[in-house]
Amino acid sequence: MDTDQKSVVAAQGKPAAGQRHACRFCRGGHGLVVLDLHTQPACDHFPAATDPGPDPAYPLQLWLCDNCGLAQLLDDPTVPEEPRATEPAALAEQAADAVHRVAAAGLLPEGATVAEYGSPHGGSWLPRLTERGLHPVAPGETAQVVLDCFGLMHHADQAAALKERVDRLEPGGVLLVQFHSLATILRCGQWNALRHGHYAYYSTPALARMLTVAGLSPRAAWVFDLYGGTVLLAAVKGPAAPEPGLSALLIGENSLGATDPAVLATLQRQVSVSAEALHGYLTQRRAAGKRVLGYGAASRAVALLCAAGVGPELLPAVADASPAKHGRRMPGSGVPVVAPAELIAAAPDEVLLFLPDLLTEVRAAYPEITGWVIAEPEPRAAQPPSREEPPMSAPTDDRPASAPRPAPTLIGKAPAPIAIGFPVRNGKPYLQGALDSLLAQRGVDFELHIADNCSDDGTEDICRELAAKDERVHYQRRTENVGVTANHNLLVREVNSPYFLWAASDDASHPDRLRLLLEALERDPFAVLSFSAARQIDSNGNTLEIWRNPCRTNHLDPVARLRDLIGLEHENYHCYGLMKRDVLLRTLLLPPVKNNDRILVAELALHGPFAEVEQDLLFHRLHERRLTQSVSQRDWYRQQRTDGRKLVLPNVEEAGWYLKAVRNSPLRGTELGRALWALRPWFQANAVPMARNLARAAVDGARMITGPGRPDDR
Repeated sequence: MDTDQKSVVAAQGKPAAGQRHACRFCRGGHGLVVLDLHTQPACDHFPAATDPGPDPAYPLQLWLCDNCGLAQLLDDPTVPEEPRATEPAALAEQAADAVHRVAAAGLLPEGATVAEYGSPHGGSWLPRLTERGLHPVAPGETAQVVLDCFGLMHHADQAAALKERVDRLEPGGVLLVQFHSLATILRCGQWNALRHGHYAYYSTPALARMLTVAGLSPRAAWVFDLYGGTVLLAAVKGPAAPEPGLSALLIGENSLGATDPAVLATLQRQVSVSAEALHGYLTQRRAAGKRVLGYGAASRAVALLCAAGVGPELLPAVADASPAKHGRRMPGSGVPVVAPAELIAAAPDEVLLFLPDLLTEVRAAYPEITGWVIAEPEPRAAQPPSREEPPMSAPTDDRPASAPRPAPTLIGKAPAPIAIGFPVRNGKPYLQGALDSLLAQRGVDFELHIADNCSDDGTEDICRELAAKDERVHYQRRTENVGVTANHNLLVREVNSPYFLWAASDDASHPDRLRLLLEALERDPFAVLSFSAARQIDSNGNTLEIWRNPCRTNHLDPVARLRDLIGLEHENYHCYGLMKRDVLLRTLLLPPVKNNDRILVAELALHGPFAEVEQDLLFHRLHERRLTQSVSQRDWYRQQRTDGRKLVLPNVEEAGWYLKAVRNSPLRGTELGRALWALRPWFQANAVPMARNLARAAVDGARMITGPGRPDDR
């Protein structure tokens, strides 16, 4: 936990004087406030536009129970008003998808009875369920299938609400609970999902625990794109083992930190980031003479506008499809709510969309509007609509051979979904071939970022000529030799794409490599890296050997992944895989020690599993000019030194960085202890080399004190 996180938890973790909150599920009294939005207006109270205010405001805090892990509102004195929203098409489409997937799993047998607890915001699955032959029951009657779609979170007494649903479930029946995942809120920085009237915020581990306590057996889970990531959790009334998908989800959310108060407290930091970004965007657009209006008078927009200090002077109006909201205003900020027809008539330069899931729907409904901007967590231009991609040659599976589309990007020129980082120093004679194989990648958008570390062999001329011809190529030359490690790490921070891959100046790639790696990574929502088998080639390109991964890098247990990566003999070609850049930036990156790629990959494995592509798509060249083969270990360290120290302790420093990497991982509690214990075999195997390091350091230190010269180079 860094200093900022500690201060947030320390400041927020104490309840007000005389206050003792009892958990809404387990009734425990110990927990921490992990997010404090201070006082906010009731986000479902839309005053008339003529109402001058001020609007009443109430405390809004998210509290995490130490005992059961349920995140919940600390207090809520508001009285819910009737919902005025209309059901978006995205919600209806997701419901249809969910019914299809649950039925395919055999959990919606034809002829079964069903009871539904729906969201007060509207929408129902019953028409789709009756189409499949299920029979709705009257209120209060038991059923073989009980469905709760975003309804459970609206109950102040979580224990009573869950008991009611379990009591209505017949033996052997299934309870389906859909919820906006707390892991999504954390991962996407959706702090403004916190609102009055929404009493509970479930991580999958916490809800699975609640269902178990209530007498059910969690069995399966499905993840959907809605709201950035919603989960449908199935539990049966009777014995059942969790399916692999549920187990992976539980481990993935725990690794993310969805049950860790220190990690959840980082949402507090996102509040100011989002507020400053929104205010700055609107201020800049107004100064540039651009007219910006909003769309979607959603409850989550209330806190965002209030936090950013945005009023009608910056955002003259927000349009909404619900007629009940027309002629009213956003609570707290005073921004008027208008009909979509008024939005179109105003012909704004840009429209700030407060509900990203509506993008496809509003584009179809209002084709006159082209300048859509996603409002949260920070304003970013909406990606242009998908277009038909040219057919790929030789598809390798039975899915459509179309390139995945990138996520929406920040205001300005949109970066490609993949950034290839190409660190190089004196890359000839293999440089041209390496660059050509990267630029020949097909079926995916990417940018190639070359960082030339003061080459003097003609590398600069080749790269500059290529950058002038191909707009995908970005070339920069370092002003001084920063070393191999720093050159690699700087590239990660200098790009903006959501996916990142390092490429070497002496390797080559199959033309479908990037596409297949991206597809593999996007198929698994918890994977943090995708890699392929590799072909080792000689200086002439002849095949020497095919490398295949011997490690359990897709294992559900992060400690098992770590144990294999540091304990098995293997070429570490995982480091040339495609990585989620946001996860990569949460690591220590490459430390200035030898075997730093192994340390980084081990740390990444603690953040999530790796997705594997079986084809040998990477061609790794073995030759005498490789840095690791051309210098001694001690010289390698001296080249990477940035701290001025002359003493070299290679194995000792490597050990220290392994410890730092594990401590920096998202693991906490017992899992962190298991990960640290998993390092023990490595420490045992390297005990003698570490002892030699210390002995050599003592001799070198004595030489520097007693006489001129430098430490022994041997």
